Amino acid sequence: MRFNISGIATSILLAATLTGCATQANRDPLEGFNRGVYKFNDTADKAVLKPIAGAYKAVLPSPIRTGVNNFFTNLATVTSIINNVLQLELGKAMDNTGRLLINSTIGIGGLIDVAPWMACLSIMLTSARL
Repeated sequence: MRFNISGIATSILLAATLTGCATQANRDPLEGFNRGVYKFNDTADKAVLKPIAGAYKAVLPSPIRTGVNNFFTNLATVTSIINNVLQLELGKAMDNTGRLLINSTIGIGGLIDVAPWMACLSIMLTSARL
């Protein structure tokens, strides 16, 4: 029986490189700390955060939860504006600035997301002029 030398050599080389993945030579020096932090976060999530989230969802009606979500989304728009300016995407930065200003003023501090309605109104007015 005749063997393909290049196939055998490739198999041996592949097997040799895969054995490097199974060694513990590159241990993480912070592994113990990371495992402790993970255990703490997992326990805190199960014992504290999930019950609070469940109570929040059970007690507050959907429109109030939507308002809270809109408020924090409006706050996050500030970091998006900074990011757009740093990336020199000035058109997006201006769009986000307009959205922030509209939602912060007309939308009562961002509780109501009125910017999409304003954009829709702007599109309708532009279409009417054509």
